[in-house]
Amino acid sequence: MFTMMKKNHKTVWILAALLILALALPALAEPAADGILAGMDFDEISKDGFHVPMPKEQGWQGGEAWGMRGLFAESIRKGEGTELLTLQAYSQELDQFVQTTEDANKYYDSLHFENEQDVQVSNVNIEGYSARLVTFSYTRANGGPNVNSGILLYAREMRMLQLRLYSEMEPGNDPENMPAAPAVTMEDLLTLAGRVHFAPEEAPIRHSDVELTIGVAGDIPVVASGGTLQLFPVFGNDKIVSAAIGNNGVTWEALDPATGLASDVAAISEKGVFTAGKNIQWASEVVVRVTSTAYDTVSTRKILVTPPATALLADPDSVTFYAGENRTETIATRIEPDIVPLIGLSWNINKKDLLEITDNGNGTATVRPLLAGRGTLTVREPGGKGANIKVTVLQPVLSVELTQKGKAKPGSIVPFTVKLTPYNAGDRTVEWSVDVDESIATITNRGRLRISKDAPAGSVIHVSCKAIGAPEPVIATAEVIVVEK
Repeated sequence: MFTMMKKNHKTVWILAALLILALALPALAEPAADGILAGMDFDEISKDGFHVPMPKEQGWQGGEAWGMRGLFAESIRKGEGTELLTLQAYSQELDQFVQTTEDANKYYDSLHFENEQDVQVSNVNIEGYSARLVTFSYTRANGGPNVNSGILLYAREMRMLQLRLYSEMEPGNDPENMPAAPAVTMEDLLTLAGRVHFAPEEAPIRHSDVELTIGVAGDIPVVASGGTLQLFPVFGNDKIVSAAIGNNGVTWEALDPATGLASDVAAISEKGVFTAGKNIQWASEVVVRVTSTAYDTVSTRKILVTPPATALLADPDSVTFYAGENRTETIATRIEPDIVPLIGLSWNINKKDLLEITDNGNGTATVRPLLAGRGTLTVREPGGKGANIKVTVLQPVLSVELTQKGKAKPGSIVPFTVKLTPYNAGDRTVEWSVDVDESIATITNRGRLRISKDAPAGSVIHVSCKAIGAPEPVIATAEVIVVEK
């Protein structure tokens, strides 16, 4: 990595020459005891979440310079003589997510300085995270005085910042007699480190993006003997992460929770297909672990492996409601044999919006009616055994209207007709009654009022018709007065 930096230094020198063309700049100041950057003013430039200082005024030229192998900012200062001072900022993509000092040091150690001179290394913290400072010198390929240099390395999330500071002398007619370049010191790098900060919310991939959980197809973490279950990794930001790592960015393991070793009752494929062993005699838990190979994030989830069921029974096997009523029914299930736990049941209705179903998680479900209609509620255990519950949701009667035909005379029959609203009520059964004894009148179950022949004129009879096809019966009453023959 560092070798590549040296090979391209000539390009940097050419860029410096272009930036200072036709400018008369003051000479480079003598280095202070605490570094050549001491007392300088800085602007702030940011990229990929890194905010870095760039010198301003005092003869510095440059600024943002995107696109050169990660280079996003550069400033150059040239004195009246042959001194050059260059500060460059690079943002490098990493192939692992950096969370710890050990992770960061892995990348810092990837820079080697075997061919450099006077190498000094210091580890520091920036915002509580590990950073590394390195000062050194090297001889240019075209001869002449050494170049003094320093690098600040700061790894966060999926990026590493490199701030590179060069102090050198431009080649002249007599390179062997050129003065030495001012030294780059640890104090210079500390000056930069004190002005660097990282904004995670601005990073291309953030820590919250790579946090990992395990999803289960159908959200039922139970597998019967010999069965399979598809598991999948769920990142905090699947869109960003999937684009970065593709389809092969995780490894799967099925572990015994007691030993932490590979499970002997289940296995999982590299594509997340969990398979329970055959001939399972007792319910057992298996810990599934998924590890992101790109981000080193880990998640676990327990999967229950059960013996095979021979039957699943539901009680009651039918329920009837009226649409809109605030009443519920509880459906209870039982698995045979009873050593199979009532876990991981699925409840489904074949007619959408007929019922509201609440799985209570203990082998029971509570159902509440929504819209009128008929359907079948199916409950199924993970191994595939199921039971059906017949569901009827009736349209309720909302009102009753009575119509009397003829006059009520002693010994006569007075028919009544009834109109139920709505016309499509699910249960149109009605019950008739009168509020007098048989010496005055009686009424049939078809609404025919029989007036006793001995009923005195002026007798008042109240006829009631009760429609029972509603959560609460709906009643209509008509008043009948007996008249003389």
